[in-house]
Amino acid sequence: MRYDISTSLVHFTKASETESAYDVLRRILRERRLLSSSRFVRGGQSCVCFSEAPLEALEHGLINRTGFTRYSSYGLQFDREWIFGLGGRPVIYESEQEFEALPQAHQWRHVRLEFGDTPVDFTWEREWRLPCRELLFSEREVTVVLPDDAARDRFIQDVERELFDEAWAWTVALGDIAWQLDQSNPWRMVSLRCIEQRADANGPPTGLSHS
Repeated sequence: MRYDISTSLVHFTKASETESAYDVLRRILRERRLLSSSRFVRGGQSCVCFSEAPLEALEHGLINRTGFTRYSSYGLQFDREWIFGLGGRPVIYESEQEFEALPQAHQWRHVRLEFGDTPVDFTWEREWRLPCRELLFSEREVTVVLPDDAARDRFIQDVERELFDEAWAWTVALGDIAWQLDQSNPWRMVSLRCIEQRADANGPPTGLSHS
């Protein structure tokens, strides 16, 4: 097991003017799709963005409670190999001068990295990008990332309530046969707080394993 490498990629939601980060997560799961954006992507290519940072390391980097963060603790985790198969790739961190040297077909992967008097360094995000208009997924491809057990319990209650309401509506329309619809929560879930506590209990790794 490697503590510094993840086999998964995570996409975190952000609040909008009208929705909380949790509401955005719920909407994405209902639609079963992630919409892409061309913001901060060179060349106008729309991409869905992820981080390769292991969930155990998020508290000290991407999702920290005391320092700067652009992300919420609500997200969606996907298998890295699956995203790679769809065309997702890690970004290329390099200087502005090196951007033009990239083939045009790969310029969407460029993220500026500069040192010196005015440094620009986002390598801590360990970003991946998938060029597309939207990423469609099912419950088989995603694990729902939640901040703690309270958020997990809330999520389960909300999903099951929604499934119950849907089954009831179909029952009213079609009769008792619709009541047999599966009303159990279909989503795999992980609590960041549980992962952090487990990592704290185990302590930092004393060495690297190559298995």
